[in-house]
Amino acid sequence: MEEAIVGIGHEALEAVCSTVLFQGFSREEAVVLCSAMQPSFRAIKKGAVFIAEGESSVRIGFLQKGRLSGTRNSSEGQSHILEFYEQGELLGLESVCSTKQTSLLTYTAVEESIVLTLSLDGIMAGSVRPFVANLFLRNMNQMLADRCVRLIYKAEVLSKRALRERIMTFLRIMQRRRGNRFHLGMDREQFAQYLCVNRSALSRELNDMQRDGLICLEEDGSVTVCV
Repeated sequence: MEEAIVGIGHEALEAVCSTVLFQGFSREEAVVLCSAMQPSFRAIKKGAVFIAEGESSVRIGFLQKGRLSGTRNSSEGQSHILEFYEQGELLGLESVCSTKQTSLLTYTAVEESIVLTLSLDGIMAGSVRPFVANLFLRNMNQMLADRCVRLIYKAEVLSKRALRERIMTFLRIMQRRRGNRFHLGMDREQFAQYLCVNRSALSRELNDMQRDGLICLEEDGSVTVCV
C-alpha cells in the first residue's frame, strides 16, 4: 500500500538529488521541488508488481532501494524483459509524459524494493519558480533521451536473427560500457526473456560459445568476453 509522507527523509533526498533529474539544483531548491511533487513511498515485496502494463500511470517512480524488471507482453502472450531498473533510476517517466498516461510495461520487484513516487502536476501548474521548472524539464528531457538510446541498443540486439549474433551484440554493448569482464545482472531465465528466446536454446548457445573460446562464464554470473 502506498503511504503518503509530509516530508522527505535525508537519505531519500540525497539519493534523489544525485540523479540527472535534479542536476543543477541547490539542496534548498531540491527540497522545495520535492515538496511540490507530493512525494510518497511504496514498499514492494520480491515478485510483487509495482505497476502493471496498461494501468494508469500519473506519477513517476524513483527506485530508492532494490531492483525492478520492466516486462511487456507480446501478442502471443509471451512476456519479454525490456530492461532492468537499478537503485537510483526512474520508472515510468515516458508513460507519465505520454498522451494516454498508461504504463507500457509491467514493473516487478526482482528483490525487495522501495519506490518513491513523485507527481509532475505541481511543476506543470506553476507551483515552483520558472527557472526551477525549466531546469527540471530540461533534465527530464535528457533522461528521456538517454532512455531512447538504451532502447536503440535493445533494438540493435533484437535485430539479429541468429541467437549467437544476438548474444554477442549484447555482450559487445556491455563490453564498451564496463570492460571485458562484467556481471550480467540477470539469471538465465531473465537473460532469455531479455533476448526474446527460449531458455534451453540460450543455455546451449552460451555453452557452445564458451567451448569455442568466445566467452568465459563464471559461477557468480560474470562473463568475460575473450575476443
